[in-house]
Amino acid sequence: MYFWGESYDSLAPHPNSEFYTLNIDLTTGKEVALTDMYTVNSDFRTAFFNKAEQTGGAKEALQAELALVADGDGTDGFSYPSYLPCYLTPDGLVVSIPIDHANGDHFEMQIAYSDVQQFYKLEQNYWENS
Repeated sequence: MYFWGESYDSLAPHPNSEFYTLNIDLTTGKEVALTDMYTVNSDFRTAFFNKAEQTGGAKEALQAELALVADGDGTDGFSYPSYLPCYLTPDGLVVSIPIDHANGDHFEMQIAYSDVQQFYKLEQNYWENS
């Protein structure tokens, strides 16, 4: 599941767009992170950006952020994969990528499970009923 909204600090010049996710293993009751489910390395990142489709946030935000990463002036969030918010849908894995405030604070991209199956770590597929 995900939680989306705005927060505002009285000393800040603008509100921030907040996006948090929560994935729970229903058999153990424990929280499950992206890195618990997937081996997130450079190959995963490449597959993700080659196959995933943007589901939330401005299209320009994705292009601007990836241009900064290509120039060495930004980060695409995969530098710290254990902190990347993600959630599961019937159609695929959604990852929220943090970006600068001017571009919306974050954007979401979804990738089909089959496109990242090779990186999946667990015996139980969380997206399937057991």
